[in-house]
Amino acid sequence: MLVSKRSVCGVFRFALCIFMAPGIIQAEETGTRLDVETLVAANDVTTPESLAADPWGRLLEARFRVSLLNSPASGREIVEFVTRLESPSRTAQVVDYLPRTTMSSDVAGSMQAQRRDHSSRWLDFQLQGFAPWLAAGPARGSIRGAADAASLTETRWEQLPPQEWRVASGVSNGGFGAYFKLRGDARSTLEGGHEFTLMLRVPRAWRGDWLSARCEAFAREPSLMPGGESRRLAASRRFLVVVYSAQDPGAREAAEGVLRTEQRLRRAIAERPQPLKTVDSLISGPLPDSATLAGWPPRVRDAALAHRAAREQLRAAPRVAPVTSSFRNLPSPSIDPMALPTKL
Repeated sequence: MLVSKRSVCGVFRFALCIFMAPGIIQAEETGTRLDVETLVAANDVTTPESLAADPWGRLLEARFRVSLLNSPASGREIVEFVTRLESPSRTAQVVDYLPRTTMSSDVAGSMQAQRRDHSSRWLDFQLQGFAPWLAAGPARGSIRGAADAASLTETRWEQLPPQEWRVASGVSNGGFGAYFKLRGDARSTLEGGHEFTLMLRVPRAWRGDWLSARCEAFAREPSLMPGGESRRLAASRRFLVVVYSAQDPGAREAAEGVLRTEQRLRRAIAERPQPLKTVDSLISGPLPDSATLAGWPPRVRDAALAHRAAREQLRAAPRVAPVTSSFRNLPSPSIDPMALPTKL
């Protein structure tokens, strides 16, 4: 029997697909992924009025972009997404933020309410008598009466439907941070990108600094009680977000240096058979002092020292930032600085 070359190639391809199929299925993403844009440019939105109120400070507007991706294979329904942005070094004070707390309802328009009050009174009486002294013989008689009174009162009015919060936001870390809680509903989804805006008050010589960003996603979980439900943590991550002044020419390069040394430190920690601690918690927070770093493995210690030097270079202020003399070329802020208090 002759077997063509084309048939052999077809059988080989089929076998190759069968062999690789389990690997392809296993490589499919089955979890909830969180991500944050780690390099953020802050625009100077200082106004003459805010400068007069605080001559040694500036107002910067920074926009942070976070995203959530939930795989259908996970079988989870994400119902709440929480993001916290904080300045551990407390160099950037949050004076305003967007979005603010928002309430909404699944009911369109108003609701009709009705109440009926019904009252009824009923009386029944009966009298009977017997007279044996009558000449004609004993006599019997009865009198019966009844009375009935009823009233019906009906009241109708319109009322607003009950509302639930969809966005809850506020300050944290003593005013040097903010949090944003997003809740999904039947008409929207939490998946995709979200943007948060912070209005920051910083010193005049501020070039940049790093913020700690923590993102948490919660999924719906059936409860043991009939008709009840609870939520559980589906994903959690911490990030190092570098914010720099867009008006400083050298600030972006210094900020990129912080991110490069961060990646180097992550690789050094990942190469260890037993990591020192959670990588995200270590990098997104203040680094240990020199005495603690002395006991670390040389490769990790060198990467940590380089990363700390990059942070210090970003925060260094070789010159005092000049006071902005022209406000016409500055970008329009999303938050009105005129409505902000001079101090928290």
